[in-house]
Amino acid sequence: MAHEIQLISDGIGLAVIGDPAAVDAFLASAGMPSRELDTRRLSRVVGGRWVKLTQVPAQVLDTYGLRANGTSDAPTGALAGVMAQLALEQARDEVDDYVAGTGTRIDDLLRAQADTAVAGMIRAQAAIEEALTHRADAGGIPETTLSTAQGTSLIVAYTQAYALRRLRALADRFEGAETSDDRAAAAEQAASAAQEWLAVVARSLQLQDSLQVLELDRMLDSALEELDHYLEHLRFARNERLEVLSKACTRLVERIDAAIAAARDAVAPDSALLRTVIESRDRVVVTVRDFEDGLGIESGREALDAHR
Repeated sequence: MAHEIQLISDGIGLAVIGDPAAVDAFLASAGMPSRELDTRRLSRVVGGRWVKLTQVPAQVLDTYGLRANGTSDAPTGALAGVMAQLALEQARDEVDDYVAGTGTRIDDLLRAQADTAVAGMIRAQAAIEEALTHRADAGGIPETTLSTAQGTSLIVAYTQAYALRRLRALADRFEGAETSDDRAAAAEQAASAAQEWLAVVARSLQLQDSLQVLELDRMLDSALEELDHYLEHLRFARNERLEVLSKACTRLVERIDAAIAAARDAVAPDSALLRTVIESRDRVVVTVRDFEDGLGIESGREALDAHR
């Protein structure tokens, strides 16, 4: 029937499937932002929209229980792949917003590094964006364009690892800080550089997500029988990367907290050096919070709130 819709969730997003008018009316009534669900690969699906699960009002889930005049089953087959692509595209947009908010000129930062391989991520981004543009405009990607984009995965991973090393170096500098002056200098450096390297990490993760979108196109077109296994691997690998990033952020904050404790033992409570370390720590916490919120990383807030 034309008025029927179906709600299907994979734990990350919510697919609202049915007559386009009914789908639009349902989304409007719930006030949920959505993305168009590409139904070209979905048999017997007239129309649909996709909503990030965290943007679904609680009362919608309470009322419908993922059921609206239809059934609610875990998505399988092509629908699962299309929903995964939409989740990755949503994450891409969120990274764009985050990076724009930092004001970091990522290309300039990469070009300035002594490790010239890192600057290769600029070319990698151009290749991946070209493939995505073909995908959006023409509905398909020339084989050479796709091959060039997929060939950049090692460059992106290398640059991500490089940026993480720079973040760890900011944290490690506190271990060698023996005086209050050293601690203050380390804290100021962390406050000024952490945001830049976190922006590079975010961009690299975004490019990895983009490559996954392209790979899912291939799976949906020619390897549908392998899709469930691939999606399981994709989610595991992405969660692992986010966990590594979260730990790097937490480690940096913990090192600054240790420096604050050491400074309090060594200088007067109203010391300018102690104030410098605490103020720098506050800047780093804001930077880390913005990064984790921008990438949808859920981590414990205890360490971040230790020295408000």
